[in-house]
Amino acid sequence: MVGLAARRRVPKLESARIVLVVLALLLSSSYMFRSARWLLHVQADGQGYDSRSWKNQRLSSRFRKLPADTPIYSNGIDADLLSDRQTSLGHPGKIIHGTAQPNPDYEPALQKMSEELRQRHGVLVYFNTLSERWFLPLESE
Repeated sequence: MVGLAARRRVPKLESARIVLVVLALLLSSSYMFRSARWLLHVQADGQGYDSRSWKNQRLSSRFRKLPADTPIYSNGIDADLLSDRQTSLGHPGKIIHGTAQPNPDYEPALQKMSEELRQRHGVLVYFNTLSERWFLPLESE
């Protein structure tokens, strides 16, 4: 009797394996097609700071025309168009990125930035395409 019950379970196990294999194939195919579409897009347009939209920025030439000691604050300080400037400064973070806690020094840092921008005729650059900078203030702020 035990042998008969074991034989009846084997077809059910085989069916379950087939279903799992089919699901795995469907899932991997889905990712493969999405990956291929993403790769084609990146190949055609680039990605991040290497994309066409960043390369076509007219800001880079405007920054080169500014005096070398002009302070430039930005939420995209790592952007190529700012990286060659010695006076490029990061915008103070409203949130401490590593802890996700409010920055207790935010208001004084913001005040200092504001004063320096006024006194030294600085420039504030805000990139609204950097959604991963959630810890920095919004453009409206």
